[in-house]
Formats: sequence, structure tokens, C-alpha cells
Amino acid sequence: MLYKINDKRGISSLELAVVLALIAIMATFTVPYLGSWLRHYRVVGAARELASSLQEARIKAVSNNKEWRVVIDIDANSYWLEQGDKVNDSGTWTSFGGVKTAPRGVTITAVGSFTTGQRNIQFNPSGTSSSNSIYVSGQSGEVFRLTILSTTGRVWLRMKKGAGWVPV
Repeated sequence: MLYKINDKRGISSLELAVVLALIAIMATFTVPYLGSWLRHYRVVGAARELASSLQEARIKAVSNNKEWRVVIDIDANSYWLEQGDKVNDSGTWTSFGGVKTAPRGVTITAVGSFTTGQRNIQFNPSGTSSSNSIYVSGQSGEVFRLTILSTTGRVWLRMKKGAGWVPV
């Protein structure tokens, strides 16, 4: 007896409709969470980028044997790097890399106890800096603190969790 083999390939419209319906159902549960994830990662990314700029200023101060600083404009929610001219003692500062602005929904809320104006975090050629803290917050209430240690110039990034601060 000969058996006929069905050699049709592909998927039926019913199978396609079922898969699309499952994708639509999963998307309706996932989409509300995407907004909060995006807000969270936006503020985490902004805090890390600011920490990276602070470390960059520290490294450039040591390698160039000149003072470098990060100027933070709290009112404009932005910051930039500047190099000092200590060799000629002219007191001039040259801006490098352009202005970086915090993304939408992210706010630089304070530098130390200051909540307005421009503040400088300056690094010496030895890599040290004055001790300071910078606070960055997001729309959904997350608060991050960047702490600059005076003896080493190291930058610590912490997130507010309950009554304390935890490393990021």
C-alpha cells in the first residue's frame, strides 16, 4: 500500500493568529513596566556618566600635572570639564568636551549643601580633591549620591535605599 506524504510547508493562518494573540497579550502586561524601567535606567546612566566625568577630570589632572575641574550648573542641569593654567598662574580655565546635559526626567539636585548656581569639583595634580557630594534624582523618586573622597579623589556612587545608601 502506498501512502501519500503531505509536503505542504509553512504555517497556517490560524497558527499565525494564535502566536500574534499571545504576543499582544504579553505586550499588554509588559508595556506599563517599560516606562518605569526606562526612567530608572535613565537616572542610573546619568549618575554613572557624571561619575565617569569626575574620574576623567581626576585622571587628566594627574597625567597632565595640571588642575582639572568639573563645573556643575545646577540650574541648567548640566556640567562640563575644564583645565586650569597653573603653569603661568594666569588663573584661566579652558573648557573641554562640551557641555553635558542630564537627560529628560533626571535632575542634578545639589552639590554639597548648594541647590542652585554653578559649583566646581576641582582635582589637583596629585589626584586629590576637596571632599564633596553630588545628588542626582529621577522622576520616580530615586536619589543617587556621588561622593568624592578628599584624600584619594575617588568617586563613590551610591543609591538611596530606605534609610541608607547602597553601592550601585
